[in-house]
This record gives sequence, structure tokens and C-alpha cells, in this order.
Amino acid sequence: MTNASSVQTPLKYVLILVAISFALTVALLSIFFAGASTGTGSSPQTAISLVNQLNTGVLGPNQQRWFRLAAGTTGQLKQSFSLVFTPVSLRQQISLQVYDEAQALSASSPTPVGVGQWTASVNSQQASGILWAGVIQGEAVYYVQVVNNSDAPIDYWLFAENEREPAPPPEPVQPMPTPEPPPPPVLGGGPSAWEARVLQTGLTRGRLQPSSTQWFTFSRAGLGGDVFQDLAFTLFFTPGAGNADNINFQLFTPSEIAAWGRGERARPNNFGAGAFVSRDGDGNTGERLWRGVVLRDDLYYLAVENGTALEVDYYLYDQDIANPQLGASPEVALSLGTGETVGLVAPGQEVWYQLSAAGRVNEAFEAAGVTMQIAQSDADVTLEILTTGETEGVGLNSVGLAQAADLDQNPQTSERYWRGWLVDNGQYYVKVRNNAGIPVDYRLLTGTALSG
Repeated sequence: MTNASSVQTPLKYVLILVAISFALTVALLSIFFAGASTGTGSSPQTAISLVNQLNTGVLGPNQQRWFRLAAGTTGQLKQSFSLVFTPVSLRQQISLQVYDEAQALSASSPTPVGVGQWTASVNSQQASGILWAGVIQGEAVYYVQVVNNSDAPIDYWLFAENEREPAPPPEPVQPMPTPEPPPPPVLGGGPSAWEARVLQTGLTRGRLQPSSTQWFTFSRAGLGGDVFQDLAFTLFFTPGAGNADNINFQLFTPSEIAAWGRGERARPNNFGAGAFVSRDGDGNTGERLWRGVVLRDDLYYLAVENGTALEVDYYLYDQDIANPQLGASPEVALSLGTGETVGLVAPGQEVWYQLSAAGRVNEAFEAAGVTMQIAQSDADVTLEILTTGETEGVGLNSVGLAQAADLDQNPQTSERYWRGWLVDNGQYYVKVRNNAGIPVDYRLLTGTALSG
């Protein structure tokens, strides 16, 4: 007869082995999920190594993914990152930023080297997406951050491509080549009284070509109150030194314009014109002021005239403004032309410029460059490129922060330079900020070449 205890003994061992196997499985799963919970790619410290060409994955709701790029070479490289994702309907909530290593690992809020911009065709990919293109240092390490601020997951395809920059930055600093043709005038009025544009309330900016006039219409209709309305116009213009006698604005009634149009006048008779004033303490600007009275519901004409041989930027206010602090904010940004611009920025202050990328070549993107040279080699002065947000009223987005460089081999000066791509006909700004405790003289050199 078989002994019962001899049957139970093997069964006991089997049960023990099953229990051990189950425990090992649980332990392995715990290790797996513990590893997953560390969030590979969720921070710069756990960034995923980025390879050229295709990187793909899924990014969950309200998550971010970091990639680390080490080109492993020397000199300058042209680098681009193209992000294609689905669903495209979430484009407002998806972003791509590029940081250098110091910025990415900074404990405070970092400022990116560049921010990707939405485009209908990213590089060679026949799809809409986000594109960043610029110049990097081959020996440096960079980080790319992809952010999903939506409540839904996305599938993404991140393309990375680079090629060696054909030449280093200019040495010494030379003005960038002048593009042809020059950018068209910005904003402003119509070219004749019969093509006059309605003058907006507040500030109107414009640019006048040499020996030209721009026309506006205005009225005080619908305001109620007295039939006679007090009104003032203030005109600021640059360059102002030596040009004040030849730049002004005049006011006309419709009857004078009509008589002029019929040939009854050699030129219309104005009922008012700007008077010379100097109240803002800035020798680089010219000022004109008119105060008077108009009829509440009548239409009038205003002409801004440039009688000089120079291109002139102007700022027209429909009120008495003594000191507009031109350049102190994007709303009163100075126009940054091609070539050299000289300036002075006070301690803790900013100077803003408007940068045009208006149709120089028949491409979706324009190559652009801005170099800043400052007279004090150790001054803490930054140069940043910004653009308007895709959604009106959201504010400005950083396109890139200029990198420090020693381009002229002069120990008494220092330089910052930015090279990249701008969307054709986009609206861009250049911000010069002085974080030092002393005034700083600077000069800006602009152009379209990515190299020398």
C-alpha cells in the first residue's frame, strides 16, 4: 500500500515552487514599474539621447519629454528639429524648445536658445508641424524639450538633422551684406489723399521713404458732447538730428482736398500743422505738436511729410505726448534696419527694435542674423529675438537668445550673436537688456547671412 505522507511531500514542494515563482514575478513587475515611474525623458537629468533622423513615441496628456543632443564635433553646425504630431488639432497646446546645457540644467526658469514655430511644411516632410532651425556649436551639448499641454495623448515624430556650417562667424565684426531689394515700408498711411487710410486711435507707426507723404483721414464722430472738440496730435520721428525743418504733418478739410483735386489749388491750404517742440530729452528724435479744435462729426485729412533724402520712421499720437520713451517696449519699438545701429541702454533698462523678415527671397523661411558689440567687455547685457504669439493677445514668444562670442579679439569689447531662421513676413522684435549697474554703449549689425 502507498504511504500517504510520501504523496504529500512532492505536492508540498510543487506548491513551494509555485509560490516562489509568483513572488519572483511580482518582484520583477515591481522593478519594471519602479523603473517606469522614474520618468525616462521627463526631465533634463533623464533626457533621452537624440539621434539624427527619426525619433518617435507617444506623449501623454500634460507631459513633457526631454532629448539630449551631443554632436561630438567641433565648429559650427546648422541644426534643425522638426516635430510632426497627431492629432494636429492640438497645435496650440504643443511646443518645442531648445536649450544649451547650462540653461537646461539650471535650477531657475531657463531661457531657451530657440523656440520652434508652426509651419505648413517642416523641412522635407510633407506635413504640418513645428520647426526650429539655427546654428549650434558642435562641441556643446543641447537639450530639446517637447511639451504636451493638452488633456489628450499625442503620437509624435521628431526629426533631427544637421550639417557643418561652411564658415565661422566673422572676425573681426563686419556689417552684414545689404539685402536687395530693401524691405517695404511698415504700416503707415496711404500714398495719396485719395488712398488715405483711417487713422487709428492711440499710436500709429509708419516709415516714410525720402521725399514722400502718407495720408490719413480722421473724425471725432459719435463722441457726443460739444460740437467743438479739443484735439492734439504729436509726431515723433527718427532720425531727428538735423531733419526737424523738413519733416512735419498738416491738417486739411475735405473741401480743400477736393479743390486741389480739381486743379483749383497748386496745393491745398492747411488749417493746422505741427509746431516744433523738444520735450523728450532725446537728441536722436524730432518732435512736432499741434493743438486745436475740430467739429465733432466732420471728416478731416492728415498728411505726414518727409522732405529729406533719408528714410524716416515716425510715431504719430492722437494726443499730447511729451515723452513716449521710444524703444522702451514692443509697442514703441524702434525699426532695426540693415547694417549698423548704435545705441545706449541705461542700467536695468531695455531697448526694443522691430525686425523685418519681409519677402527678401521667395521662401517660407528667411535666414537672418543679429550681432551685438558692447563697449564694456564684462557688462551683463543680453540680446533676445522674440515674435508675436500665434493667438492674438497672448504676448511674445522667445525665438532665441544670442550667444556670447569674442569676434574682434579686442579685450575691451565683447559680442553676442544670433543666427537662425524667421518666418517670411513674420513680425519679430529684438530686445537689448542691460542687467549691469552702468550705462552700456552698443552697436547692432543685422543681415541675412548665416555665416561670415
